[in-house]
Amino acid sequence: QQAAHDGVGHAAVEQPEQVIFLGDVADNSMLSKHRTHRRFGALLNETNDAVVRNFRRVREAVPDAQIVLLPGNHDDRVLYYAQDMAPEFEALRPGKLSDDEETPQSSIGFRQLWRLDELGIELVDEDWKLAQFGITPELSARHGYLTGNNSERKLLEKHGRSQVHGHDHRGSLVYRTKHDPMDVRVAMSCGTLCEIKPDGLGYEPDPDWTPGMGWCHVWDDGLFQLTFMPYVKNKLLTPWGAAYEGKE
Repeated sequence: QQAAHDGVGHAAVEQPEQVIFLGDVADNSMLSKHRTHRRFGALLNETNDAVVRNFRRVREAVPDAQIVLLPGNHDDRVLYYAQDMAPEFEALRPGKLSDDEETPQSSIGFRQLWRLDELGIELVDEDWKLAQFGITPELSARHGYLTGNNSERKLLEKHGRSQVHGHDHRGSLVYRTKHDPMDVRVAMSCGTLCEIKPDGLGYEPDPDWTPGMGWCHVWDDGLFQLTFMPYVKNKLLTPWGAAYEGKE
């Protein structure tokens, strides 16, 4: 998927301490059961090249930041396909140089496909529905597994803590307030950083995805503020008045 934002330029200026990818960084459309148009059959190696280049751009922009990846269901299509068609390959690994060498990791996985260790990117290596990463004691990041209207409110009701997620590719903020004692929780859907075209990914015309990204400011005492930053007319818009023009 072609990037349609300048989140990298924004990160280079703001130098966040953390960058969290919420998954679906690759569509792997060749392996999608939903694919209905041959134009969306991008070769897997082309997809991997694009993912690694995007990761490299982010790492070069924020050399000191902690970068975390929570894979999504689109990413996992590669692993599911390998499990279904060649289950014997799941444990396949590089050969040992000596008997006392530590067992190398499997050769089929995100760390290897996307060069995560070389780029200094941490992987939350769990099933995409279960994986989560704690941003603060009261705020978690996850890929998400709910779609449709009110998905953020449903996440708040189900998990009882503040959440950010990306599964539905929309941008929104939902607050829930309870009293006695006062308790305010928030859930944010962080939109998408891919280019949105009228034919979508070939199986959902005119998708109602929202171009943009989420931003979180965390104070030393653990309090936090979430903001969705939309991408409008080729510019990423921030609440503090800065606008970053998109670049290919």
